[in-house]
Amino acid sequence: MKGRRGTEDTFHMSRRPARRFPAAVLFTDIVDSTKVAAELGDRRWRELLARHHHILRRELKQHRGKEIDTAGDGFFAAFQEPGAAIRCAFSAGRAIADLGIDLRAGVHVGELEPMGEKPGGIAVHTGARILAEAGPREILVSLTTKELVAGSGIEFADRGMRHLRGVPEDVHLFAVLRIDGEPMPPALPTDTAAERRARIPAASLPSALKGRGAVLIGAGVFILGVALVASIVVLARGGSGTLHPSLVPPNNVGRIDAATTELVAEIPTTGTAPSAVVWGEGSLWIANTISRTVAKVDPETNSVIQTVPTGGAPIDLATGEGVVWVLNGFDGTVLAIDPRTNQVSTTTSVPVGSAEIAIGAGAVWVTNSLDASVTKVDTETREAVGTIRLGTWTPRAIAVDGDLLWVGDGLKPVLLQIDGQAGEIMARIGLRAPPTEIAVGMDGTVWVTSYDANLVSVVDPDTLQVSTVEVGVGPVGVVVGEGGVWVAESGDGTISRIQIGSNRVVDTIRIGRIPEGVALGRGSVWVSVHA
Repeated sequence: MKGRRGTEDTFHMSRRPARRFPAAVLFTDIVDSTKVAAELGDRRWRELLARHHHILRRELKQHRGKEIDTAGDGFFAAFQEPGAAIRCAFSAGRAIADLGIDLRAGVHVGELEPMGEKPGGIAVHTGARILAEAGPREILVSLTTKELVAGSGIEFADRGMRHLRGVPEDVHLFAVLRIDGEPMPPALPTDTAAERRARIPAASLPSALKGRGAVLIGAGVFILGVALVASIVVLARGGSGTLHPSLVPPNNVGRIDAATTELVAEIPTTGTAPSAVVWGEGSLWIANTISRTVAKVDPETNSVIQTVPTGGAPIDLATGEGVVWVLNGFDGTVLAIDPRTNQVSTTTSVPVGSAEIAIGAGAVWVTNSLDASVTKVDTETREAVGTIRLGTWTPRAIAVDGDLLWVGDGLKPVLLQIDGQAGEIMARIGLRAPPTEIAVGMDGTVWVTSYDANLVSVVDPDTLQVSTVEVGVGPVGVVVGEGGVWVAESGDGTISRIQIGSNRVVDTIRIGRIPEGVALGRGSVWVSVHA
């Protein structure tokens, strides 16, 4: 169970691997923008862009999208729901056609990686590359996106497999064909487009368009994903711990003896892309995000004894109050699995795009990065009973200790201390980098990983003073117990053990792949390994 003191089954915590948060990304740009700009000249082109931006921002507001970046004629936005992203592109394309230009768009669903002030990562890179494949007045989406909007009134045409530059695997693309029975309009005839553009006057001032600046998006070029690739290059390690090799195959969970740091079992997860793992109710539970299942592992046999369909993509887990709680972030649901029957007993609605889940103080708490909120779910009624609004903060990681919520901002180097009963921020604690994951020890000490800075911040619960421990590359999951603080490092494929008291790395276990979630139970460290 996350962030709560108690016995082995209740105090050991599992955290999902990073401060990433799920979202649908939308990229748009103007077809043949260079040619149109040359035709119109600088001042008329600025006026057209100003009108283009006004329309897009109006549609983003209408469809609850969040503008992330703008450069030239390109827009990058994020949505809680992929269907909203597609409908936004559809409506914007129709309105912008009145200007005599065609819009094209790419939509993808995945987890965003905070990189500085704006999110990036492979999902962002993929979305931008999908845009580059689109033609005039075309909205292209990935297979994952298509599957998530099934039954929503959006119809597609198969565009086949495409090799997208910089994306590791080929992507199956689909073009939007109809929305609620209304077909995608064709590209503007050349004469019609020219007539409409002729009505565009010159901008009254050179400053008519005020750019937001930052990452280049126009013409489908987006390179933030490169930063993610670079971040997983093996770099020099911090700390001076002893290295113990324990290679674990992908799509497996490794069981490591906490006392000896030796690998004692490799457990196939019976699914794809295992992410969060949590110990509770006498078993290990694994979220298989892509397979849309939760697997239950018997610690006596070291094997999966039950696979529970989740109906959505599970991205985080927590245990407590005799229940296994599953967060389907893309779908906006929290499932309660009865560990006795291994069946889903109830489903609770939370904001679509929710990021993480934790339990404590008689409630389940769910962060939502796009909605800037924390939702409170009553553990008895299993209903959402309250929302803590956090304004401009971007809540991502969360842990609970008593009535205190510790919430990490996904984009800023800030840890929030929140009174769970009053729903008020009590303190804002500055860190050296945005927090990735959070764990709370039995003494109330808060341990916070920061992926970007390769360190763990240690927060004194009484003084709120912060010290740091240098660890391996790309620290993600963190748990406290079994003689130390255990940190999964996805950048160099290792697990580090920090000695409590001295706050130094005393052991390093080389996993050899990409560790995702980490949990403690039965004297063991359990780590999920991604493909």
